[in-house]
Amino acid sequence: MKEDKNIYHEPVFELKGDNIVKKNSTLGFKLLFSPKWVGEYKASFLIKNNTTLEVTNYNIIGRAIEPRAEKVIKIKGKARQNIPSKIFVLNNDSVDRTFNVESDLVGIKGDSSFVLKSHKSTNYEFSMFSYISGNFTGQITFTDDQGKYWW
Repeated sequence: MKEDKNIYHEPVFELKGDNIVKKNSTLGFKLLFSPKWVGEYKASFLIKNNTTLEVTNYNIIGRAIEPRAEKVIKIKGKARQNIPSKIFVLNNDSVDRTFNVESDLVGIKGDSSFVLKSHKSTNYEFSMFSYISGNFTGQITFTDDQGKYWW
């Protein structure tokens, strides 16, 4: 059986708070799910009764979906006019990243990639040019060299 590349067994679940249940009482707890990327994550959660020595094992599955766009940008301009714009980009990772830029907008110009140092930010500069006026909808996507989205 082939293992799915999008199923991860990483420590992305964290149990918060005091996890001891006193006799004749109940306990509520917070389980934090913090995946690094899109995929399905699996873990086990054990509950042990120290009095009876019973152990109950729960399998936990977390699904992380692709991130949504951070922002909607409206650019106003006229036909046959170059319109410069900027998008704030942050590398909140602990390593330097090369960002690849893709867009489905017609007439957009800007660097196709750039390097951003760890924990630094920049304003990605681009311009748009259209032969006609009107409203246009599209997207600009920033991905790193492993294909992860950075909006």
